[in-house]
Amino acid sequence: MYFAVAVCDIEGFRVLGRLPLRSRWPHLRIQPLLPADQLNAALEQLPAHVRPIVRNPTSSPTASVILASPLLAHITLPEGLPVVTAEDIDAAYQRWMHEHYLPMHRSVLSHFPDSLVPPRPEPEHLRVEIVGSCVAESFAASIPWIAAQVDIAAEVNLVTHNHPVPVCRSHPDPDLQIVIPPFRYMHPGRTTNFFWWERSEDRFLECAEHMNSYLDEVAKGLPARYRFVTNFLEPLFNPLGSEIEDDSLGNFKVFVARLNERLASWCASHENTFMVDADALAASVGHFHTDDGISAFFSHRGVLTPNDDPILQIRGIENPYPMAASFAVNPLAWYAALFCHVLQRRTTLLATDPVKLVITDLDGTLWRGVIAEHTPDQDFGLWEAEPFAYAEALQILRRRGILLAIASKNDEAFVRAHWDEFKSRGSDPVALESDLSLDDFVMAKISFRPKSESVREILAATNISAANTVFIDDNPLEREEVQAAFPEIRTLGAEMHYLRRELLWSPYTQRSSLTKEDAERTALTRRRISFHQVSSSADGGAGYLATLRLELRAGAVADPGTPEVERCLQLINKTNQWTINGRRLDRPTLERRLAAGQLALFGEVRDIHGSHGIVVAGLLDPAERILTHLVVSCRVIGMGIDEAFAATLCDVFGELRVEAEATERNSAAQAFLARHAPDGILASVPCPSHVTVIDVGLPDRSRQAAAAAPPPALPVG
Repeated sequence: MYFAVAVCDIEGFRVLGRLPLRSRWPHLRIQPLLPADQLNAALEQLPAHVRPIVRNPTSSPTASVILASPLLAHITLPEGLPVVTAEDIDAAYQRWMHEHYLPMHRSVLSHFPDSLVPPRPEPEHLRVEIVGSCVAESFAASIPWIAAQVDIAAEVNLVTHNHPVPVCRSHPDPDLQIVIPPFRYMHPGRTTNFFWWERSEDRFLECAEHMNSYLDEVAKGLPARYRFVTNFLEPLFNPLGSEIEDDSLGNFKVFVARLNERLASWCASHENTFMVDADALAASVGHFHTDDGISAFFSHRGVLTPNDDPILQIRGIENPYPMAASFAVNPLAWYAALFCHVLQRRTTLLATDPVKLVITDLDGTLWRGVIAEHTPDQDFGLWEAEPFAYAEALQILRRRGILLAIASKNDEAFVRAHWDEFKSRGSDPVALESDLSLDDFVMAKISFRPKSESVREILAATNISAANTVFIDDNPLEREEVQAAFPEIRTLGAEMHYLRRELLWSPYTQRSSLTKEDAERTALTRRRISFHQVSSSADGGAGYLATLRLELRAGAVADPGTPEVERCLQLINKTNQWTINGRRLDRPTLERRLAAGQLALFGEVRDIHGSHGIVVAGLLDPAERILTHLVVSCRVIGMGIDEAFAATLCDVFGELRVEAEATERNSAAQAFLARHAPDGILASVPCPSHVTVIDVGLPDRSRQAAAAAPPPALPVG
């Protein structure tokens, strides 16, 4: 959600352009209210790094305030819309934070950390399909409002589906589908009595079979690119009594838990289908706000709502106390948690704008206080709580394969000398001994230069773009200085309590899978940086390359269950610089292509220091000799690995047609193709002498050569 400042004249843009908008008020957006022919002139009044937060004039969010202007005398304003001057913006923003943003993010939007969402000019349009019964109906009705809070324009279609019978849709295919199986209909017989203890095993198998049939019909009749299926809310305790210990299926709590396990298995066996732990989401917002087991029969397994009030009135039952007064009814909290959770997972699966590098400040960020003011007789703040939690979050990001770096204004020698001392400070007699080491950071730029210079050097050394980088600093002036130098970089630090939530649960720091290369990325990148420092020598690093004794282990696989394919998929979906076309690939599409005879190509690189992991990935149609995907990790750019791999492909498969396409960021691949495939045909590439190629699973060369050879000419006469 955003604090939208409406501006109706060019002078207003000029005034805003002089303010630290992005660092001081990170959730502020500018909503133009001027003619389209004046918009370009208005944008020129803003610094380049502020322009991304300007919304399209066609989008129509509700403005929070409007900037004062003489033109307001001729404009009919919405009733109650505050008019503010530039001096009033901070007070209005803080009021909005306390009255709107913070209350929403500690309740219905607690599952949607949004500070790393890249600015966009208008809401994302999303077609959402909801499948199920009464809970699905209430959920679908709530989605447009929830979506609007997270800058999404949702078109919602409800498919009421209770039984395992054929179903079809009459609306366009959705961008995502959410299935909420109605528990009460998950048995072919009686739907309200699951307490036949003498035959609970039979009852369970009947339910599991019926549930699978129900879901099979949904999958058959309602195909979806992304399908999310909720599990069932588990009762809080055994209905026979909370002190009755019973692990059998006669315990309804166990019954539901086991059925959830069957549902998870069904989801795992269907492509593009993901189970949503709705029970855990209910627990996160409070079961007593959501589980209707306190008012409805147990097998309903629905969400607590006030819907029973009119039923009681119709029946003439005297009940002066409505549901909302009798119970802590808050179904919206669960609906919002569910929808936001699905949105987050979809973003992670799409791998859009992922975070690859986090650059952190030290003083006031990684630890409390200023390290230069530390003396031996003075405790340097407390390490417990947020500092320790922040350090732990950084360690988790490193395990996900996200690089860490430091940009700090400090005395580098002092920081390095005292690192182990101040990182373990705590109020306990026994220090917490955080294991965060300087070696966990791929680079540490510690000096008194402008931080934008440190950030520039880190980005250049790691070969990661600003758009895939997060800069964290508690000082708004530092954030603004870095943001001005790198408009696409994302910054954190305005809300220090949210740091851990953003880093751990933002979909942009999540990964859909983890590989061995992720765990080793920091060490591998440090080695690559060392290589490039040497390669800038007079001989261009050729002598150094020869001493590395580089080995390229090239292979091809068709089995989608191998770790090589998993890494290929990850590399194809995250590489932006050395990629022949920038195309992404989802797992079902890859599996279909492999089943049709295509090959996943991979290349692992090793040197005298160890393995760099799989750093080359591609997809090849050997029958048509078409290379549809080829990417090379930035870790090995400049080492001749791209040419060695291409030479190997030509040697094995012959001439290959390359589906090349220029993007804004694949200049490295464009330069390679201009040298070796200017006409789109990869035919002959010399293999660098310092790279030894080892075949670890490529097809037989003789058979491929025969397949590539032209057919013999027919005899004449």
